[in-house]
Formats: sequence, C-alpha cells, structure tokens
Amino acid sequence: MLINYDKNSLIIDNQRVLIKSAAIHYFRIPGENVWRDRLSKLKACGYNAVDIYFCWAYHSKEPGVYDFTGIRDIRALLDIAAELGLFVIARPGPYINAELSLGGLPPWLLNQPDIHLRNRKDGDFVYSEIYMKYLREWYSRIIPILNEYHNIIAFQIENEYFTNEAEPDYMQELYDMARSMGIKAPIFHNDVLGVGLYSDIVNIYAFDTYPTVNMLFDWRDFPDSFGVLDNAEENLKIYCENSPLFVAELQAGWYDRWNGPGYRHIRRLFGREHINIVTKTALSQGITMFNHYMGCGGTSWDKLASCEVYTSYDFAAPVSDVGIPKGNGYKAKEINYFLNAFNLASTDPDTVDIEGENVFAKLRKDNINGCKWLFIRNLNREAKKFNLWGHHKLCVNPFDMKILPLNLQLKGCTIEFSGMSIFGRVENGDKETILILIEKNNQIKITEGENKSIFRGDDLEDLSRYHFGNTEVIFIKEATADKTWIVDNKIVFGADFLTDNLQKAAVYCNEEVKLPQLSEWKCFNASPEIDMMYDYSGWNYAREDKPDCISNEIYDDYIWYKGSFTGHIDSIEIDAKHCYAIYVNGKQIFYHDCTKCVEGSEVEEIISFNIDKHIFEKGLKNEITILVQNMGFDRGFQNELQNPRGLISFKTFPEKDIKWQLRGGLTPVIEEWTEARPQDIESESENPRLILLKSDFELHKNNNIYNPLLLDMSNFPYEKADVYLNGNLIGRYWKNKSQQDTFYLMDGFLEEKNSLCLIIWDMKPENFVQKGCENIERYVKIKIRNIKSYKLIPVSELY
Repeated sequence: MLINYDKNSLIIDNQRVLIKSAAIHYFRIPGENVWRDRLSKLKACGYNAVDIYFCWAYHSKEPGVYDFTGIRDIRALLDIAAELGLFVIARPGPYINAELSLGGLPPWLLNQPDIHLRNRKDGDFVYSEIYMKYLREWYSRIIPILNEYHNIIAFQIENEYFTNEAEPDYMQELYDMARSMGIKAPIFHNDVLGVGLYSDIVNIYAFDTYPTVNMLFDWRDFPDSFGVLDNAEENLKIYCENSPLFVAELQAGWYDRWNGPGYRHIRRLFGREHINIVTKTALSQGITMFNHYMGCGGTSWDKLASCEVYTSYDFAAPVSDVGIPKGNGYKAKEINYFLNAFNLASTDPDTVDIEGENVFAKLRKDNINGCKWLFIRNLNREAKKFNLWGHHKLCVNPFDMKILPLNLQLKGCTIEFSGMSIFGRVENGDKETILILIEKNNQIKITEGENKSIFRGDDLEDLSRYHFGNTEVIFIKEATADKTWIVDNKIVFGADFLTDNLQKAAVYCNEEVKLPQLSEWKCFNASPEIDMMYDYSGWNYAREDKPDCISNEIYDDYIWYKGSFTGHIDSIEIDAKHCYAIYVNGKQIFYHDCTKCVEGSEVEEIISFNIDKHIFEKGLKNEITILVQNMGFDRGFQNELQNPRGLISFKTFPEKDIKWQLRGGLTPVIEEWTEARPQDIESESENPRLILLKSDFELHKNNNIYNPLLLDMSNFPYEKADVYLNGNLIGRYWKNKSQQDTFYLMDGFLEEKNSLCLIIWDMKPENFVQKGCENIERYVKIKIRNIKSYKLIPVSELY
C-alpha cells in the first residue's frame, strides 16, 4: 500500500481518502472473538480505520519478558482489522495515558536506578539513558510486528507530551528510532495543547480536542465550548502547511471516575447532539483525518486502571462497554455514511454571510464532487430559521448541526439545495440510490432537466421513494436510519446492529433466556494474615525507612505489612495509598481511604490518631498488621508517575523501632483457592476482615443470540468487594465511591463451567456484625443488560 499526503488529505494508492477512525483498547476487551465483534460493529458504522493504543505494561510483566499470545496476541487483532478492510492508526507510546496505571508504562520501570520516566521530572526535560534503553527494547518488540501489516497508515510517537521548554531531543530520538526500525507510515505526535508542539519533527501534525471535560456542567449552557474546533483551520494550519489537519482524539465521550456522576449521567451529556456537533465542526475546518475517542468502551480489569477511575471504561462511547451501539453510535454511522457517499477529502473555504447569536456557519467548495457544502450549527435552546441567498428556507433545531449540499450533481438529477441531511448512497453502475433523512420544517429542491421538485419534510412518509432518471431517492425517518445499514453496496433495513464480519444482523427478540443461577455460595476467611498465629517469617523485610511499594518492588493491588514492638503506643501518624486498615494483636484499630483527587492531582493525606492503651499486652510483644490497597498508579498526565503506593510513612508516639516485613497479594488469589479451607468462618464476627464468597455456574452459550451478561450487585449489603471470574479480576465494587453496581461478565473470560468469587473487604465493624455472609444469593444475581437479547440472523435475510 502506497501512502502519500498533501495539505488536503492522505493519498492512499493514488486515491484521496478521508480517514474516519474510532479508538479501541484491545486490552480492555480481551479475546479474539470480542475483537472481531467490536471491529465488525465499527466497520458497519462506516468507519474505515481503527485507532489502537499498544500497551507496554500489558505485554511485559518484567524486564526483557514479552507476551504476545492469547488475549495479548496483537497479530490476531491486526489480522481481523485487515480482514475487515480497516486501516490502522498505530499508537505504541511508550506512554499512552488512556486512564491506565502509569499511563501504560510497566511498573517494573519504577525500580530502575536513576530513571526518569518519559524523560521528565517536575515538568522539566531530564534525559534518562536507562529509560531510553528499555523504551528501545519495547519498540524493538512491537515495531517488527507492526511492520508485518500494510494497512497501517499512521504511527504515533509518545502521547500528549510536553515539557516546560518543549525540548525536541526526546521526540527526535523517537522519530529516528521508529524509522530505523522500519516504520514506513507517516509519523505523528498527539499535541494535547494544540500549539504546534513538535510539528517540525513529525510528518503529520495532530492534536486532540475535548470540548467537554467537566461532567458537572452541561455543555449546552456554554456555547463557547467548541471554540478550539471553530478556529482550527485558521489557527493550526500553519503547523501543517504540507500535511492534512488531523484530530488524533476527537471527543466521542468521557470517562467517569471514583466519586463521579456515573455513566448514565455522562451518556445524557454525550448523546447524538454532541458527537454530531464535534464531528461536523471538525469537518467544517477541512479536517480530513479524525479519530473518535473512544469508539468502543471496555473494562479496566485486573490492575489496568489508574487510581482515578473505576472498573467500567464505558466512556459513553458509540459502542458501549458490553458491545451495544448507542445513540451516538447511530449518529456517527449517519455521518460516516454521508462521508462514504461524498468524499470531502479536498475542500477549500468559501465565503458565507450567515450570522446570529450562538450560530456558526461555514461554506466549503468541494474539489471532488464539484459542489459546495454549507456547515451550519445552532447552539440555542430554540430552533433557528434562515432564508438563505434569498430563496432557500432552512430550519436548524436546538443543538443541531447540518452539512447541506448546494448544486450537488447526481447521476440523474441535481440537488439545488437541501435543508434535510443526506444519509448515504449506494451506486450500481450508472444507477444510484440516495437516502435522505426526513427532517421537519425543512425541504429539498431537486432539478431534473427543466423539471423542479420540492419535497417538504412535514409531508413525507417514511421510506417513500422517488425516481429522477438514474437516481432513486428514499426518504427515511431517524428511527429507520438507526436500523439502516449499507453492506457490500447493498441497503439493509431493520437491524439493530451488525457483527461477525458484517455477516450477521442483530434484531431484538423477546425470547425467554434461561440465566445462570448463583447458588450454593461458599464462605471463608480470606485474611488469615490478621491472625496473631499467622507465620510471616518468610516475608521480605522492608527497606530501611522506605516501606513503600516502589522501594520494595511490590506492584500488587494489596500489600500486607507485619511487625512487632513492646510496650504501648499513644498515637500513630500514617501516610498510605490508597485504602488501609491497621490491626493490633489481631483487632482492627483504624481504617481509612484516600482516593481524593483535585483536578487530576492526588491529595496528600497524612493521618494522625490516638490509640486506646487497653489493646496492648503489658510487658509483652505486641503485633501490628497493616493491609494497604493500591488502587493503581497515577496515569501521569499532570502528576509525576513515580508517586509511591503502599505504606509511605509511619510514625509512632512514643517512637517504636518496627522491623516491617511485607508481602504483596491476597492469600486466596496467590494460592488460587477453589474450595473452602479449614479456616471457614462463622457468619458473624466483631472484627472486620476479608471474606471470600464463591459460587459456580454453567453457561451454555447460543451463538445465534447476543446477550451480554452482567453481575447485578445493586442490592449488595457490603461496602467493598473485588469480583473474580474464573480467576480474573473483572470488577471493583465500592458502594459509596462509584455508581457502578453491575459488572460485565466479560465474554473473553466466560467458559462452559465458571467460577465466580467475591472478596469482600468491609472495614466498618458494624457491617460485619449485622450482615455476616448468609443469604448472599439474595444480593448477587446474573442478569442481561436491560433484560434485552438480540437474535443474530444472516444479513442476507434483510436485503
């Protein structure tokens, strides 16, 4: 494949191509069958490219060791993309952000001597030879795989990188490294500031734009939100005089975080209106490469997530975390189908005189289709009516944007002007079918020779057809458009979505589905470490005055500390990340969590508290145990990546010399418990501890039904729990910190026979006294998303 470019667009095999990309995180949707499903859905929605972050940490658990097999087999992923005819935008970092722990960098880097991750410290550029050594190792593993594929159209170095002085050294070395290892595609960097950073180093300048990032405010109340995009052509073209304008991340949703409003709320913000406005505004600027971030949601399973976010990474994306296209997905399909019908890969700005409060208009001359396109937007809470050029009437609804043709020549007629949007086109030789959306208070003027026809949206019936020579026009309502697909140059009506290489169509069915039942729960002690009789002699000793996880090379999500002292303690001063409980002589004396962030920056919390002297054994040795939960490392966008986790500092008053011994991980996970141990517990206890609940279920999957399964914990009585499916951590339930109370039973991990485990850590003593672990089947159930299933039928049945 031959890739060239100029100021207008990419030129692939001598054809101008407008790149319509959507981002996926293969590591958040593990499994080859899941990759095929999600990529098929994106292809069906009209995207011609997929944007892929390649996560260093996901493939490397220790220095020099890399895994590209099974759910990490990126060749299988790239094979599917190629099979579907999707271009690939490859983004191997090394840093990728993506709300991942350490931004996708492997945690073992933290222990390399004198390392400065990303060659940056406190915002200043600091070159780190050891970092570059391991970065080169990562590139040397990932780039040869990418070089096997000819559908890679762009390659990104680093991501959203900047320093106080914008030194070019690091970026230039990455560029040279990629080229020396065989990268042939154009190289770009994603400029988070939108000020031309490193544009003189890369081939194609790219930027990202997120008009709406505060989920507590409705963008509809802030009509200036899209100002960066409104002026992109004027302000950014100086950085890419010989290359196309490229939005490497064009907002298609946003992430939720601990203590956030929840994805139901976020989806209300990022529905059809928002993706419609940001995408069409970008196109109004002559942008011919855009990437919707995200295209598909996913799950931050295992220890993927940064400390800021919880399990679901739905992102309010066009395709949800469980694989169901949503309203903004159907709107994205509508825009993509229009762009597939009329290639806007070469346009120039023209003059237009349309003004009004919170109204934006731009006119572009189309060098390929020989017409003009009017881009017009209304950010008012009421509809706006226009009388254009004295004789074209137009109505734009509140918070809507349109791309409308002027003098568009078709095979059998000319669209003089249309106030109704074009949905798509199918061509067959010298004949064609044009699909146009029925939009009230608008009309379309069609000329065939000397004959002129005017069709008004208020008068049209759904699926009404008209012929003008070799052009057939079909008018469809929005609800019909949602279920209309163009496959292999054929129109498919009536499907909710397409999957399986676009060979299967999903239609809603109300057949009764037999759901797996969770019963015969087993309950046992998951924290024997608290007990004074527990033997921890084999644990490592913490480094002197440095008990944190980085100093001791422990990257687990749980870290145990045990030690002893004589005498009594009046008070303790502690700093630990993120959640912790302290036990003296087997009894919990204190608990706390510190997941607070302000504008993405962690809040330091050093806690002091007094201790009741009655808990100590006079004149004898006292044992102290601390369990710390690491909710993930920082994603490194604003903060330093090397912020420690675990026990960061610990002081006693009076001072005690405690020789800490420590170990990472929970016993049931380390030992892969499958049956109850002799330590089985009673249903009640006055001392909070971790308990493990386990139930098995069988699943007989029907490949002709699409019904994602979820674990429903909406009535769960405890504060916190980790959810494991067949040994894989698929969810963190935290009642008062997250809106998430259902957890996707990920298709990539489901088997015929399955084991579900809940490890409960409820640090509030009253909860354990009152609730125990009886009748858990009342609180935890498996359900289908929205109790809705889809029957999969051959697409050919809907032609």
